[in-house]
Amino acid sequence: MRIFSEFEKKIIERMIELDGKSGSLNVLGNIYDSFSQELSLPDYCYIQIVSETDVSIQIIEDMIAKIDPSSLRIFDNELSKFLLTTVKLFEYLENNGLAYFIGDLNLKSIGQVWKDTKYTTFEFLEAESKKLLYKYARKKIYVTEELTELFNKKFKSTEQIRHEEVLDATKKELLHTRIALFLTIFGLIASILIPFLSSNQIEVTKEITVKNLDSISIRTTEQMHELITSIDKISSEVNELQNDVARQLKEIDSPANVLKKQKKLSDNIKK
Repeated sequence: MRIFSEFEKKIIERMIELDGKSGSLNVLGNIYDSFSQELSLPDYCYIQIVSETDVSIQIIEDMIAKIDPSSLRIFDNELSKFLLTTVKLFEYLENNGLAYFIGDLNLKSIGQVWKDTKYTTFEFLEAESKKLLYKYARKKIYVTEELTELFNKKFKSTEQIRHEEVLDATKKELLHTRIALFLTIFGLIASILIPFLSSNQIEVTKEITVKNLDSISIRTTEQMHELITSIDKISSEVNELQNDVARQLKEIDSPANVLKKQKKLSDNIKK
């Protein structure tokens, strides 16, 4: 069973609706008429079906000059898509025994035809599509119980439904397993925490905590004292180093003093 598009599902739904109405004629023309508003079918044209090779759109002559060519092309594309999709769907349903197409109703048109009105022929569709359209437009449609059941099951096969049921059962089982696991973990955590949440245990814990805080405070004070002592020692060493540097600098003559000594020596030689 192939997958049906949403548009094909709508066509099948219209087929079933017409098949269930007393006195209604379940044919392509009536199915198309039910889609005419959605397809924006103009009332100035209809589809003429003469033979397997002669299928065309007939447009009222007086409307030709008033029609926007782009709108006509859009309508042609939408109509061609609808008809081709429909007849190919009919072919599939017939080949798979989901619907029966019987008789020869000798229908010559799809859509509303105005009497005493001149029409202009507008060619569309490929040769194969025209042949299928001519065949199925003239047949009465009988829907099988299998197709109706498939529609009621939202176009899901027995295998798909069974698979979804198994999947749903698996999801429910997984959910129950997760809930049970959560409850088990929660119970385990509760069994561990409850003894510690009693009043006696809380008091002991508080006492231990205070003692710990006191020891931590003592250790911190001692460490701070050691740090301050180390800083003082380093500062003293730095001062001693600075004094040594100053003494050494005093022992070294400055450039000005050196020049003075050289000048004095030079004067003594001259004398």
